[in-house]
Amino acid sequence: AIDAEIDRNLALARALRINGTPGFVIGDEILRGATDLQTMQRLIDQARKDQNR
Repeated sequence: AIDAEIDRNLALARALRINGTPGFVIGDEILRGATDLQTMQRLIDQARKDQNR
């Protein structure tokens, strides 16, 4: 079960072209590589607002 979940996550990362760490998906944004805290907070806030619409 765990191996299957890891395989699904790897397939999703490949499909999104995330091939390194760190990699984040926040809302509709894909962040590849290191990102500053302010940018992450802004994207999280926006994703939360969008979700509540």
